[in-house]
Amino acid sequence: MLIYRGSGKTAVIETDLKMFDVDEKESARRAQANRERAKRFEDPNSGASKRGNWFFWILFAMCVLAAFYIYLSPKIDLNRIDNQTIAAANRLDEAMRENARLQASLEAMATPAKVEEYAAANGLFREQVSQITHITVNVEKIIEVAQPKNKTALGLINDWIGGALEFLGF
Repeated sequence: MLIYRGSGKTAVIETDLKMFDVDEKESARRAQANRERAKRFEDPNSGASKRGNWFFWILFAMCVLAAFYIYLSPKIDLNRIDNQTIAAANRLDEAMRENARLQASLEAMATPAKVEEYAAANGLFREQVSQITHITVNVEKIIEVAQPKNKTALGLINDWIGGALEFLGF
C-alpha cells in the first residue's frame, strides 16, 4: 500500500507489487535469449546466413551487373558508331585524294594541243571557214484573228471558261 499526501488531501493508492517479483527461471530465460540474440549478430553463419543470405548476394550482384550494363551499353554503341564514322571519314579522304590525282591526270591528257595532235594522228583535220555551212530557216508567224466579243452573260461565261482552259494549256 502507498500513501500519498499533498495539498491538504491524503490519497491512498494500493498497488500490487507481485508484478515486480521476477522469477529466477524467467530471468535466466531472458538472459539466455539476449545472449542468443547478441550471438546471432556475431556469428556470420547463423540467422539470415543459414536461411539464404547467399541468395541475397547473388541477387545483389545481378542487380549491380545489370546497372553496369544499362550504364555502359549506350557508351559502347556510341564508341562503335564513332569508330565507323572515323573509318568512313578516312575512306572519304582517300577517295578525295584519288579523285584529285585522277583529275590532274585527265587535265594533263586533255589539253587542246594534245586533242589536236590526237585528231591529226587519227586522220581528222581542223575545218576551215569555207567548209562551214549555214542553214537559214524561214519560220512563218501564226496570225490569230480576233473573234467578236459576246456581250451577253452566257457569252462572258463562255469567254471566261475558254480563257481559263487556254491558260491551263488545253
